[in-house]
Amino acid sequence: PVQTPGSLQGNRYEFVDETVAPGATYAYWLETVDARGAQVRHGPASATAPLNRAYQIYLPVIRR
Repeated sequence: PVQTPGSLQGNRYEFVDETVAPGATYAYWLETVDARGAQVRHGPASATAPLNRAYQIYLPVIRR
C-alpha cells in the first residue's frame, strides 16, 4: 500500500527476498494501482545474490 496517501512525491519501498540462491540473478517489479484499479508496472530492477553469506568471521593471526 501507498506510504504517503495524497502526496505527489515519490517514496521508497524495500523488499527483502529470503529465498535467493547464492550467485543467482533475480528481477523484481513494483506495480502501482490507482484508485480506479489501473495498474502500471515499474522495472525491472535486477539484483545478483552474493556468493558468500552476509556475515564474515575474521580470526586473528597469532604467531609465536
